[in-house]
Amino acid sequence: MAVKLSVRVHPRSKREYMTKDEYGEIHMYVKAPPVDGRANKACIDLIHRVFHIPKKYVTLIHGEKGRRKVFEIEGVSADYVEDILSSLSKK
Repeated sequence: MAVKLSVRVHPRSKREYMTKDEYGEIHMYVKAPPVDGRANKACIDLIHRVFHIPKKYVTLIHGEKGRRKVFEIEGVSADYVEDILSSLSKK
C-alpha cells in the first residue's frame, strides 16, 4: 500500500517543519537550497522524521524542479498519514 502526499516546498528556511494552511494544503519548510536536488533530499528526510518511516519508503514522483511536489510513501496507511497530518499546526 502507498499514499501520495502533495506538498508545497519552501527552501532556505531557518528551520525544518511541516504545516497545513487553512485550505488543507501541506507546506514543507527545509533549510536546504533548491540546488542539485538538495531541497528534494531534505524533503524526503523531513517526511522520514515526521512519519517515522525509513527514507527508502519515500519517493518523489512529481515536481523535481518545482515548489509543488508529490511524494509517494510506502508501507503506511492513509489513516496513519491523515492522523499525522491532522496533528500539524496550522500556518
